[in-house]
Amino acid sequence: MKKKIVKISQILICLAVFLSFQSQVQARENITDWYIKDFQSEIMVNKDSSLLITEKIIADCGNLPNKHGIFRILPTRYKTDKETAETPITLISISDFNDKPLEYKTITSRTNHTVTYKIGDPDKTVLGENYYKIKYKVQNAVRFSNLNFDEFYWNLNGNFWDIETDNFNAQIIFPEEVKKPDSQVELYTGTLGAKSKNLADYTWLNENTLAVSSTTTLLPKQGITASVTLSKNIFTPYKTSFWQKYGQYFSFLIPLFIFIFGFLLWQKLGRDPKLHQTIVPEFEVPEKLSPAHLGLLFANGHFSNKLITAEVVNLAVNGKLKIEKLEKKRFLGSGDYKLTKIADAENLDETESLILEKIFGKGKEIKLSDLKDDFYRDVPEIKKSALNFLTKEGLYKKSGLS
Repeated sequence: MKKKIVKISQILICLAVFLSFQSQVQARENITDWYIKDFQSEIMVNKDSSLLITEKIIADCGNLPNKHGIFRILPTRYKTDKETAETPITLISISDFNDKPLEYKTITSRTNHTVTYKIGDPDKTVLGENYYKIKYKVQNAVRFSNLNFDEFYWNLNGNFWDIETDNFNAQIIFPEEVKKPDSQVELYTGTLGAKSKNLADYTWLNENTLAVSSTTTLLPKQGITASVTLSKNIFTPYKTSFWQKYGQYFSFLIPLFIFIFGFLLWQKLGRDPKLHQTIVPEFEVPEKLSPAHLGLLFANGHFSNKLITAEVVNLAVNGKLKIEKLEKKRFLGSGDYKLTKIADAENLDETESLILEKIFGKGKEIKLSDLKDDFYRDVPEIKKSALNFLTKEGLYKKSGLS
């Protein structure tokens, strides 16, 4: 008999709740924007502190033009006076009431700690009533900070709606271990942070199922938050993964890693060598070659009288002869030079020795002007001597430079 009475009372409570919801679900006559005609939410509270939520939303835009869909915004973090905690959300599906998938776009905001589902096809417009079923999972919806009880805490419909909600109803289904007598319910309604209680009411449908419904039209940004105390040792705390705990810092560390990698690469491959002092280049005759040899190499075997002049100056520098400028004897005409042999051909190569020999012959002094008539006959022999020397040293070939 008692069981029958309990069942009848439960049926009457459900019927009363249903009728109260039906009386509020009335179509509007003058529609100036989207509005939510009916919002039904089923919330399964799991022992691992997660929630499995299924929302059925009837949204009406009447005959208004350029309407594509709605935005469902969910918080991924809650903050109270005592604590701040992450509430990771995993979307399961977005469809109509017949489970036909609907097009949507996901937008995540790290600044506002929200995830937004932009539901609707941007290339299609809609009219009248539209039906949206959103199914998702929320982690870390039970608090454990109090020593005497645990607490279910969740914003049932959200404070992010920019449109009005005519009717809202939620059924919160707890595990069988949760009992009505052991639980205390508090509702907070209104805008974010408000403590008002007059926009919603609640009733227990059975020992572990709580029904929460709006008592009036909810204006934009108005929400309903439920707080239910729960007995200890029923729920287990949510364990934050490494990535969820520290992943937000990786966006700051990536540029640092790139900088360190680039710096090390520059240190190894791009850095200029340290120079402690200026390096002064020092020049000397390559392979101790004479001016005639160098001139032949530079001109690829072409011999000119300038090389003879260079050799005479070089012999004077090396102390083999002396060059003196003679005074002019006439007003017109150029001056002359006297060459005096002051040393033998010791330490000279064969070309230098030959030039010294051809200049002075058997004497030790000669004027430069005296060489004009006969010395040109000796030039081919001097050239041949220089080329033979370069060939012997492997610096010159008939085909060109080696």
